[in-house]
Amino acid sequence: MRSYTTKSVPPDAKVAYWNGLHSRLFQPVRITPQDSHTFDAEAGTETLGPIMFTRTSSPPATIELGETRDLPVRFTLLLPLAGNLFVSHHGVDSELEAGDFILLDTRPPSRLSFTRPNQSIILSLSPAELSLHLPEPDRLKGIPVHGDGGMGRVAGEMIKCVWQELVVGLPSELGATIASNLLDVIATAYAAEHGTDIHGATRANARRLQIKRFIEGNLRNSRLSAKLIAKSLNMSSRYVRLLFAEEEESLASYVQRRRLEQCAAQIRKTSWTRTTITDIALSWGFGSMSHFARVFRARYGMTAREYRRASSV
Repeated sequence: MRSYTTKSVPPDAKVAYWNGLHSRLFQPVRITPQDSHTFDAEAGTETLGPIMFTRTSSPPATIELGETRDLPVRFTLLLPLAGNLFVSHHGVDSELEAGDFILLDTRPPSRLSFTRPNQSIILSLSPAELSLHLPEPDRLKGIPVHGDGGMGRVAGEMIKCVWQELVVGLPSELGATIASNLLDVIATAYAAEHGTDIHGATRANARRLQIKRFIEGNLRNSRLSAKLIAKSLNMSSRYVRLLFAEEEESLASYVQRRRLEQCAAQIRKTSWTRTTITDIALSWGFGSMSHFARVFRARYGMTAREYRRASSV
């Protein structure tokens, strides 16, 4: 985890340092604190699959987002942990209390302000990734989800719990799965609080999540296929493939990637050094060692034996 603080910065340079840091991590901003000489702010960042998590702590200030003409657009989900937060985003004004969250993008005009010390968690990801879980996110910019009950509370608590696990340390191979599950819960919270127009897509996300859970529980089954999944979950094979057509990878590619990740996790563990690579590959559903060798090298840039030796160094 990367950590940043203004505490060791000279008083007359604190604000400039923090503006520069924020510009590197997110986008150009102009931060105006109530007291620039005692502006002791802190931030920590960590990635989870396609999501960049940031936890910030700051004394009272106003933050105005700068121009991002040359930068790719990103979406951010802002969850205050302590202190009220006033947000103006593209003409929509909102006040967030601790536990609420709001979806923003990096295009100005945007303005954040807080008159009391603030602690927040920020999730940042690409529009393409967010759209896989939350349809038409542009329509929901600047609209808060309340964290005092219902799915808003569930999503907010999940965000906080995932951050706590990131601080401790999560296995990198689990990042994409946890991120996807978290984004599905956030999408459900928006559907529950802001109308039925995104329920259809949310139901599709729920079915997709159900399929992925089935896959996770049956990766070792060499007969795992769209047909087996469809029969087990009372769907049609066509519907299973259709759901995955909206993903960045096909059903077969997803299954292969997850099997490779499980194999790699065992190969690099010292507790599995006495188990042959062949046995590991076969136990995770690979029926052909030549196929396993080819796809493993394509994904990790080395053979499985080289990967094992490199991991033991």
